Amino acid sequence: MLDRFLARLEDPERPFLGPVIKFLTIWGVWLSNNPKMLMMSILLQLFETVFIVTEFIDLFYVKASLDLLLTNLKFSMQGAINMCKVWSFIAWQKDWRAVCDYVTRADIANRSSLDPKKKKNIEGFTKYCRIVIYTYGTFTFATGFVVIFQPGFKYLLSSTYRENVKAGREDYMQVISSWVPFNKHEMPGYFFACVIQGLGTFVAAGWITSYDVIALSIMIFIRAELEALKIDTVAIFDASESDAIDRIRDCHKRHIELIHYSELYNSCTSPILLLYTFICTVILCSTAYQITNLETSTMQQLMTVVYLMFGVAQLFLYSWHSNDVLYASMDLIRGPYESKWWTQSPSHQRNLFILVVQLSKTIIFTAGPFTNLTVATFINILKGAYSYYTLL
Repeated sequence: MLDRFLARLEDPERPFLGPVIKFLTIWGVWLSNNPKMLMMSILLQLFETVFIVTEFIDLFYVKASLDLLLTNLKFSMQGAINMCKVWSFIAWQKDWRAVCDYVTRADIANRSSLDPKKKKNIEGFTKYCRIVIYTYGTFTFATGFVVIFQPGFKYLLSSTYRENVKAGREDYMQVISSWVPFNKHEMPGYFFACVIQGLGTFVAAGWITSYDVIALSIMIFIRAELEALKIDTVAIFDASESDAIDRIRDCHKRHIELIHYSELYNSCTSPILLLYTFICTVILCSTAYQITNLETSTMQQLMTVVYLMFGVAQLFLYSWHSNDVLYASMDLIRGPYESKWWTQSPSHQRNLFILVVQLSKTIIFTAGPFTNLTVATFINILKGAYSYYTLL
């Protein structure tokens, strides 16, 4: 049953990005040409945007309680970055579509190659990409469901909490701290507030999944294309002289195209990742402080740990794959040196040197103009979050 479901997500016209594009379409981020579907997508985005604004409004009502303030802060700031992700994707949809079209063209070219190494390479990265996006999507929605049903779990598992609520000594626990234009501390207002907050959390999980899986999938494909280019450069002179010249030209052209679309992709994600590195520091710091200083219930601590793990996993995946692309692009220059260049004439060797100069240009993704997105950056962010935590 699961295999049939996953098979339905595949798209023969987009072998690498098929499931990713469907995720984006389902959550209204990949805008449709159908007017009705387009209107539904915009309404969905507006609903979630208004919901995130109500989270920030509620900060003024919970500022007296440090626990409630930190809880609101970690969710509202995560909502803010999600809002920036989705609306930036919609605003720069033309650029995102251009990058996705390039990925599809290059992917189909690799799959139609007669070289078994290239076929094995792209199939291996496709399988890896599916593992990453499905695992990430499952983890994201699992975290979302934990957040949505957290009040119910607490009510069922904590007798002290039930007694306090019945006696009026404690308010009902909310799904997410957000403002509503009615009394959310008593029934039936609490029920309707939970429905709104639950829907907002569910849509947020869809937003996070759809944006992050397309961003990570493109990173993984760029890594796969770098490996395919290296395979081709190693085999440049395993043919006649005329074919060798064509292969050098093809590799040169493909690398220029790869650099161009990598820079276009980076221009779309870099501002978002800069904002995310700042916000992630605050989220990790506040969550860690809650676990060690404010949460007294073991169940509450466990659920907060799940949210903390989700925040760390998000940032780690971006940093890891960006780091992988950087080192693969640096390693690409070894391809021409591993070819049979010493058997060629001086003119062929000069042509190969021109290709080497082109391949020496590395690909690096950034978080704004300030820092490169690498594993070292990820570690520095964790160190910064820990420093703020110790200060609190």
